[in-house]
Amino acid sequence: MIKLDEKYYLTADNNNWILNFRERYKNDKGETKIKEDKWYCSTLKGCLKKYYNEATKRAKNVVELGFILKRLEDRIEVLQNTLEK
Repeated sequence: MIKLDEKYYLTADNNNWILNFRERYKNDKGETKIKEDKWYCSTLKGCLKKYYNEATKRAKNVVELGFILKRLEDRIEVLQNTLEK
């Protein structure tokens, strides 16, 4: 498992890279719920592109988008350096 941020992480099976999403939240009744989703990609690059697209959708304004983009660039660079070793 490769953790990308507090909600997204990567896993793999024999054929795919898998981008996983997991978020805990409270519903209107105050009950803790978990939302999960998975996207299957044939390449790591495809998974990182999907992560990039999903993560930038969360931005509420331009300033927040800038912070998200910087964090994404940093995480992708660290991941690339780790996988190259």
